[in-house]
Amino acid sequence: MGRQTNIKLSTTAANIIYYQRGNEFYIRTKPQHIRQTGATKQCGRLFGLAARLEKAYRYQLAPAIPFIAEGTMQKRFRTFFYQWLRAKAGGSDMPADERGLTNGFEFNTDCLLSDRFKAPITVTTVNEEQIVLTIPSFQPKQSIAAPAHTQSVVITIAAASCSLADIGRQANYSKQLTIPYNDEVQPPQQIILPIPVFSESPVLVVLRLEYIMNKNGGGRECVLNRKWLPAAIIAMICR
Repeated sequence: MGRQTNIKLSTTAANIIYYQRGNEFYIRTKPQHIRQTGATKQCGRLFGLAARLEKAYRYQLAPAIPFIAEGTMQKRFRTFFYQWLRAKAGGSDMPADERGLTNGFEFNTDCLLSDRFKAPITVTTVNEEQIVLTIPSFQPKQSIAAPAHTQSVVITIAAASCSLADIGRQANYSKQLTIPYNDEVQPPQQIILPIPVFSESPVLVVLRLEYIMNKNGGGRECVLNRKWLPAAIIAMICR
């Protein structure tokens, strides 16, 4: 460590670091090698894999993700995968969120799907190439919170899988259901999602709501207010 005399800098140039400590200014060279512990290396590997998974799943689930280019959402989604990878590496369960849900990642924190949609949807594995989503019978006005003048609700269901062993092995599927927003009971439905379940790799199922309302001129328009665009992971399946 050397002391700066005629110059007083706080910067980096090439492999030289100029810095201040207290009232004194010093100079030193960058270390050529930074020692990493095993834990640090594993953490770095998991962060890298989480970043690749976040990008792969985000593009595959795009039909059901509002504000897909939003940086804060991408960072939270990346953290979701990092936490899952850490839990998987340690043999523990996925950390729960503040509502006790392990799969309920919300893409829009200003409008939670768990607050807007109350029908108990279930997702189960049929075989290695298919999963099934079951929607029970429900009354839209009883089970879905909607803004005033809503005429119908569009439910977008998107599913995606990605092999941890080979990120390039991907599959996705999406489907839309439009239901009238009234008090009539909707019959139960079973929807087959043709998605392969790769070994030790997650299948994510996302559900998004969009509200269609009557327009003053007699037409229809989609509600684009951020407070009415819920979307969340409703299932995470691994085998």
